[in-house]
Amino acid sequence: MTRNIGRLDRILRFVVGGSILVLALFFHLPILASPFAFWAAIGVGAVLVMTSVAKICPAYIPFNISTLRTDR
Repeated sequence: MTRNIGRLDRILRFVVGGSILVLALFFHLPILASPFAFWAAIGVGAVLVMTSVAKICPAYIPFNISTLRTDR
């Protein structure tokens, strides 16, 4: 698989995903009171961080989307 996530996309995914994970794990928010909402937040945060680290977004592949700069 080829990379399809650019620098800004990676940074935003990492910051947003990490923030979701921190909020879900360390703060008792009323919106995350149900177990489903808690685990959904953990899943979304983990996917965002993992795709940021891997530099590949599987959701971009079927639509042929790439935020990676190609003019180097």
